[in-house]
Amino acid sequence: MHTTALRHGRPVAPEVAGAPIVTPDQDTAWFLHSALGCEVAALVAAECGTASAWLMIWPIDAVGAEALPPVTTRTSCDANRLPKQADTAFACPGGVELTPGPPPVRCQLVVPLQAGCTRTSAWYLGRGGRAFSPEEVQLATVLAPGLRLRLHRSAVAAQQSDLEPLTAREQGVVELVARGLTSRAIARQFDISERTVHKHLQHIYRKTGNRDRLSAVLHLRDAGLLML
Repeated sequence: MHTTALRHGRPVAPEVAGAPIVTPDQDTAWFLHSALGCEVAALVAAECGTASAWLMIWPIDAVGAEALPPVTTRTSCDANRLPKQADTAFACPGGVELTPGPPPVRCQLVVPLQAGCTRTSAWYLGRGGRAFSPEEVQLATVLAPGLRLRLHRSAVAAQQSDLEPLTAREQGVVELVARGLTSRAIARQFDISERTVHKHLQHIYRKTGNRDRLSAVLHLRDAGLLML
């Protein structure tokens, strides 16, 4: 396991080919720390066969009290260890080692978020001293739908922040494209030439990183910038 970029109090996003896989979420990590008494909360994701994790760790001193501010770090991990189904939380009695060491802290509770052919993600929670109880596993299952919704909203927000804003005219053009209008019909709607419509479409493709109308429309819809 390879570990990089350890920083105190500052989240760092793992990257594959220059693009972040995991969006750090300190607020959710703090919530899980409070609700389930975990000493490590790791948001893990796998995409295109590569897995990474963003972790938040609460150091514990010899008498069991929190002695230092939490540490955030990122690490690679084994994609085969991620859950294959996203239904209920479950305990891992043997633990899954995700944290940098020494000594390693094992995560004994898994809350699946996504499970699919292209992308899988989950929260891994760990602590020393005592295992997670059946009641805590059940609580994690109850919390899972909200964690999935928060993950989706974080992904949408990340897409929006990375997207160059469309002009008012470009937004109008893509909305009509989404309704199935042709370039000629769009040109009549705005009293412009078809050539101008195609120029707007080229700008939209460049800003969304797509090459065709359908892909651009779906990209903007997934980013929450287009209602269909």
